[in-house]
Amino acid sequence: MSDEKALLAAIWEHPHEDTPRLVYADWLQENGQPERAEFIRVQIELAGLDQWDESPRKTELTQREKQLWDTHAETWKKGLPSAIAKRTGFHRGFAAPVHQRISPGKFLKLTTADLAAAPLWNFRIDTNRHSFPNLLASPSLLRVDALEFSGWLETPEETRQFATSPNIRNLASLTINHTQFDDPRMTELSADAVGLPNLRRLNLGSNRLTADAIRTFAKSPLADGIDGLDLSANPLGPEGVLTLANSPQLARLQLLSAWGCGRMSGGIELNGEVVKSLCDSQHLGGLRVLNLSYNGLSKPDILKMCEARPKFRLAVLSLSNSDIGDAGAEALAAWPVLEHIRTLVVTSCGIATRGARALVRSPYLNHVTQLWIQGNPVMNDPSLMASLRSRFGKALREK
Repeated sequence: MSDEKALLAAIWEHPHEDTPRLVYADWLQENGQPERAEFIRVQIELAGLDQWDESPRKTELTQREKQLWDTHAETWKKGLPSAIAKRTGFHRGFAAPVHQRISPGKFLKLTTADLAAAPLWNFRIDTNRHSFPNLLASPSLLRVDALEFSGWLETPEETRQFATSPNIRNLASLTINHTQFDDPRMTELSADAVGLPNLRRLNLGSNRLTADAIRTFAKSPLADGIDGLDLSANPLGPEGVLTLANSPQLARLQLLSAWGCGRMSGGIELNGEVVKSLCDSQHLGGLRVLNLSYNGLSKPDILKMCEARPKFRLAVLSLSNSDIGDAGAEALAAWPVLEHIRTLVVTSCGIATRGARALVRSPYLNHVTQLWIQGNPVMNDPSLMASLRSRFGKALREK
């Protein structure tokens, strides 16, 4: 095996590690491909930065990435299958194919050659429970970085088999939503988390998880590495949300989606004290995205939330379909936490004259790139809408 093939084999064997990629970049540098080497290094450094980083270094890296890509993309895509080359970008220096839906039968027929174009792949595998044992035994799973696996894990035993499979170790993103995934299955997934050492994003939305499941998860090794967690439309109630707030093992969390975790999903509605405790958590200092829509939050709840002085710097806050009214909008407009906000979603929140004026005058909404305000009474006031457009320009989302 040539030196280059051995270096590439190391990347394919350890796709989440930076070192093999950087070693390959050094080899490229020494063998007459300095631009390709630089591109790998640039993308690896960018991948390690916060999505909302505004530092001069990120700007410099992004500009250089574009320059290198615009000049060399066609050359670097040579050798990729045409269907992949047309629809893929590069991530951390190598091809990163887009999300694909595939049947279990087709997935099981994939060969090493079929998956040779990229270190990692993103699949949604259609449900066919008869294929479950063969899927878990397939070495092709080792090439999967993001897996949508909804409808498969129907029993705790199947969940245990999945979580202990040696072939899922490269998963970084796992989606199991819109199923009957419940507390016993969450117990099995959490207990056997050693099989998922690279898991960073977990989407368990629209299932049957209660506060008991969250207690199990929040103290398990599985929680340690998670930076994106979607628990929307599960009946977590206040107890489940407080468990998240009090978990030191969720210190890496950057995204938390907990919309519809109260009465909408059969649980108990959240309240201001719970939301304030979540915001004041000593463990969630890295949180950048928070979705609390459809939780029945009222004006007093928002006023209580805005008493919080979080450690985090929110970039995205969604409160859609909350009855916050003008008083809640005034409190949000005066909340220093929104100083770094990019996206604020307050659709169907009962905001009228006073609330809209407060948003227009807010000293903390200077970085907003999206302000979603549809479904509010203020939409019927041409004068106030003109003021909102003047303040927020193209950031205002009216449709």
